[in-house]
Amino acid sequence: WPGAPVAETSGGGTVEVYISGITGVDSATAIAGVTTAPGDVLEYTIPFLSNGGVPAQNVFVCDRIPANTAFEPTAFDSSPTAAPGVGDRGIFISYNNQDVALTNVNDGDEIAETGGLDNGVGGYYFPPTVDPSTELGVTINCGGPNDNGVVVADLSELPNATGDGTPPTSFGFIRFRVVVN
Repeated sequence: WPGAPVAETSGGGTVEVYISGITGVDSATAIAGVTTAPGDVLEYTIPFLSNGGVPAQNVFVCDRIPANTAFEPTAFDSSPTAAPGVGDRGIFISYNNQDVALTNVNDGDEIAETGGLDNGVGGYYFPPTVDPSTELGVTINCGGPNDNGVVVADLSELPNATGDGTPPTSFGFIRFRVVVN
């Protein structure tokens, strides 16, 4: 991150109140005393919350796979809820009271129509050197080159939150796993 974490609020609570699945919300409780070794699996959870005064439109979240790790393409293959689509499922999205495992490719598996600008909420993995902007036909800022792969979530349009957990389409999280090289 470019700076220290900043607590965000909406309504009467913080982002952590809105989003399930968050543990260790600061560096003291999230990673203290933890070491990793080759073969270890790390899980990344990216929470999102639209807490502005108007809906957020054309929302894409891009997270680069860290150096010295490899994207785990089958991380959620055994997840009980899967969107339509065929193939390995390495991306998990919690949105609108739904927890869904998505395939890693642009094959139409999405969380159903969200009332946004496209067909729904989807997630994609792009291997190293593949430009998600070129592949999806929209400008996506990943904060640097795709040297080790990227996960992109197309969140479409997110309405602004009006209170804790309201509406359920204003918040959620994206999850994926990597293996330490």
